[in-house]
Amino acid sequence: MSLLRVFCAGSRCAVMAALCVVFMLSPAVHAWAECGLINTGFEAGREDGWRHWGGEDTRTEFYGFLPFEGERFARIWGHSGSYQDVEVEAGMLYGLRARAAVSSAHSMTPGMFGAVKIEWRKKEGTQDQELSRVEVRFDTQGAQQVTLAEDVWTLLEILPTAPPAGTTHVRAVLCTVTPPGADGCALFDAVELFCEKGESHE
Repeated sequence: MSLLRVFCAGSRCAVMAALCVVFMLSPAVHAWAECGLINTGFEAGREDGWRHWGGEDTRTEFYGFLPFEGERFARIWGHSGSYQDVEVEAGMLYGLRARAAVSSAHSMTPGMFGAVKIEWRKKEGTQDQELSRVEVRFDTQGAQQVTLAEDVWTLLEILPTAPPAGTTHVRAVLCTVTPPGADGCALFDAVELFCEKGESHE
């Protein structure tokens, strides 16, 4: 699918063909039930539903690059991220899909990468423990699981997975890791946490 994007600033117009490229941990796209995330496209800004650490904001455009859908997307840079927690239901498997992109105007330099993650959490009182995680990492250099082309929205998917014993919450995470001397940012849109009953698709 090709989406032709046109952005105008004053008398100058930038035209972009935003190609939707799909990377998945399996060739099948699953029809899951959506499981509790809110503000999944950041249309309500950065605060509604999402918690954050480090450097992040929401944008309506970024040097002419436009959202995958709707009017906004998230931009994350540095050693930073955004997340939401959802209480798990017994017998359910959980998966995550998100669109990610890197702009040629502020691309990732070697060493920097982004990720979408599911973290399995155990919450008791004031305690919040990570039990394990499943993640897809990406960069523009070919050093991670997925290599993103610049100025292209790419679909990343974590297939339905069973929470480990003791899990009380599933955390959907979008983040970047930027070691000293590296630079860049990652863009995220259309985040979907899904669940289904049955056996794991691992």
